[in-house]
Amino acid sequence: MTHRPLERHLPLLRRHDRVAVITPSGPPEQDSLDRGCDLLRTWGLDVMFGRHVSTLEAMTAGSDTDRVGDIIWALTDPSIAAVFCGRGGYGLLRILDRIPWDDIQNAPMKPVIGFSDVTCLHAALELHLGWPSILGPHVAGGLGSTTPDALSIESLKRLLFEGRLQPLFTDATRVMRAGRVEALPLRGGNLAMLAAMAGSLEGTSRKTPFIAVLEDVNEAPYRVDRMLTQLLRSGWFEGASGVVCGSWDGCRGQPTTEDPQSSDLSRTTSRVMKNAGVRISESDSFARSVCAGPASQP
Repeated sequence: MTHRPLERHLPLLRRHDRVAVITPSGPPEQDSLDRGCDLLRTWGLDVMFGRHVSTLEAMTAGSDTDRVGDIIWALTDPSIAAVFCGRGGYGLLRILDRIPWDDIQNAPMKPVIGFSDVTCLHAALELHLGWPSILGPHVAGGLGSTTPDALSIESLKRLLFEGRLQPLFTDATRVMRAGRVEALPLRGGNLAMLAAMAGSLEGTSRKTPFIAVLEDVNEAPYRVDRMLTQLLRSGWFEGASGVVCGSWDGCRGQPTTEDPQSSDLSRTTSRVMKNAGVRISESDSFARSVCAGPASQP
């Protein structure tokens, strides 16, 4: 399959634009969803909902057919200027092949925002449509939190309305393998989802220069090691000039008697990335803010 060329710039939002909120993975918590939508309205946006936003079927927000229908509507409706995902969870990977990408190719490009399970949708948008997209907070997550992260929210707003990207590096960034990398597209997202896609169309290497951005939470260090190794062995890192990791919240684990450093994620990621031959750093800024990716403007 030929990859679509990557567009470089997403259209900016303006006040009074109409945006879609969909839940292509798991169902949201209603109060959190309401708070997130209220925040979007304070930005001057007109919020529209997919038909199955609050539907519950087993572990997902509606059936596979329901969720595919909401995705098609949000991506193809010309009145919709951006698509916000309500939450992550589970279920998006299994419906990617049911989305009629050929029928969406002529739809106007628009920002699609989400992370976690939505990582696979970002990869599909790049592969099939050539769209950049935004690895950012969910409506019923970061945007609807009772303890919102001001940096994350303000970063997303600036990116959507002004095209300004939050720097990936701050004074707190830990550089584990130094080097110089020119401005390149960003690609990546949730490590567990990237590993789950290994071997699929969306999980293949583009073999063009990029900066990999990786995040995950609540994974044991040995699982992080395994998933990074899986991506390395599958060739996903081919073309990667550098790697930026998030803060790995909840991934530190406990040291073992056999390996007192088994909980050191820096050691784990450095060991695997050394084999990939790329520069690597850990950035709290990336973990807390918005990354224009997995494939987006530098």
